[in-house]
Amino acid sequence: MCGDSWGLAFEGPRAALVVADGLGHGIHAAEASLAAVDLFAKQPFAGMKEALEESHVVLRMTRGAAVTRAQLDVETEELRMSGAGNVAIRVVSGIFNRSMLPQHGTVGVNMRRAEETRMQWPAHALVVCHSDGLQSRWPPEAIFGLIGHDPALAAAVLVRDFGRGRDDVTVLVVRRGD
Repeated sequence: MCGDSWGLAFEGPRAALVVADGLGHGIHAAEASLAAVDLFAKQPFAGMKEALEESHVVLRMTRGAAVTRAQLDVETEELRMSGAGNVAIRVVSGIFNRSMLPQHGTVGVNMRRAEETRMQWPAHALVVCHSDGLQSRWPPEAIFGLIGHDPALAAAVLVRDFGRGRDDVTVLVVRRGD
């Protein structure tokens, strides 16, 4: 069983996403990550800090997970993120390459008070959210040529070229529609 899970929701000009990587491997890791995604599905556009704190309470009944939630808004060109563990977000546009790192800890096990980070979301940028099954220092140039294409292509190239090969990997890529 895969210990990673993800979710995506849309509401008008906004999108919300979650990527969760259950601690360890197997069924117990899958249960933890699925619990995080199930909670996300109930309120994908909830307040970022409050949603992560609620996830921390719910995941206490599991072995815990690295969880990152994000909300993207086309109108405000803003990306908001809250997370704990090693699920990272990178915004790549060819001229803009910035990472958003979650706080240390494990949701459901040991996590400081939730924090929210905000960043600009340039018009032609891809938002890449990935678990630690992908190398953390992948070069953004690897997907520059794919920015205007289906985001699944960028995800596939990243997994093919920078997947660790010994861990579950989730790569969720979002771009603005035409």
